[in-house]
Amino acid sequence: MLAFIFLPLAITAFLVTGTIRGTDMTILLPATGVIIVLTLSVVTLVSMSMMSFSSLQKERVGANQPVRVGIGGLVVLPDYIVPFSWPAQNALMLELSIAVIIGAISVGMLFLSSRLTSKEKLLPSAF
Repeated sequence: MLAFIFLPLAITAFLVTGTIRGTDMTILLPATGVIIVLTLSVVTLVSMSMMSFSSLQKERVGANQPVRVGIGGLVVLPDYIVPFSWPAQNALMLELSIAVIIGAISVGMLFLSSRLTSKEKLLPSAF
């Protein structure tokens, strides 16, 4: 839900900046879709990581947050490199593929969450 609060602002800023800079709309509009899919995938992955492993820690609740956010940052790192090393049309498809893979990992973690830490009461139920 937090992603949905900031996502419209980020998309608006992205579209306005792209339009002002004269970016071709055939790239700008599909890139907006990639932003949406990537954002939701990464937020889901980081959230599932924090919930799945929170019962394994001995420290106070939330102490694992920097590690999980770091995992999310490492997972998203290829998306920052791809636009500089691939042509625009290919980069969009590659970034979308990365976002879908991240989303699949997140969904897999959701379905495996009961096996990861069965004593955790904060985990969402997959079934």
